Amino acid sequence: MVRAYWACLAVLFPVCVVAQEAAELVPRDSCDALYTVQKRACVVETVWRCETGGGVFFANETIYANAVDTRIYTEDYEQIAPLTKKWKRKARKKDGFALSDLLTDGQDKLLEGGELDILGDGLVMPVQAEGAMRLTGEDVVLSGITLTRAEAKTVGRVGPLKYLKTADIYIDRDTGTMFTGAFSHGVPPNLVSVEAHPVEVIRPGEDGFMAEAAIHECEASG
Repeated sequence: MVRAYWACLAVLFPVCVVAQEAAELVPRDSCDALYTVQKRACVVETVWRCETGGGVFFANETIYANAVDTRIYTEDYEQIAPLTKKWKRKARKKDGFALSDLLTDGQDKLLEGGELDILGDGLVMPVQAEGAMRLTGEDVVLSGITLTRAEAKTVGRVGPLKYLKTADIYIDRDTGTMFTGAFSHGVPPNLVSVEAHPVEVIRPGEDGFMAEAAIHECEASG
């Protein structure tokens, strides 16, 4: 089944993409699925490579808690979020994440700042996010694929509201992609932890590739 919408679950940014505008930038028919990751905590994620007139993009589609969330990235894994026209970035507060810098230097930082008309009613609020990702120095072999581990942490602010997210990251150097493992998020001190550790990576032609349902620990999650 081809899904007619995109949404987002930010790894390094706490504000979501508007689904319609994301689909306009990266239509699904311009994408090929690279692999699917089944995880604990009833989570499944598929990583896509998309090529449009605007260039090469990656999209990570996660199915969790009966919702589909998709993050869209540039070829160097700088997240494009938010895409909405309501978002007004301030260039003086723009330092995007780059996967190439992380792999070269062992760490990289993110700084985003701007304004957002959240409800579309003209009420503009300041938005800022500061994030960091670092390599742990550990490689993990999963389903015959060697993955490089990293850790990410982001502190975001939307007006007076503070948002925190931490996540384990797994990088596939062969495809230049990455995906999330266990993570926690929320407004401190009320954080929700999701133990979505990867269990298996499924490639094209294998059973479960592009699965739309998670299979591990779903009874406990439900």
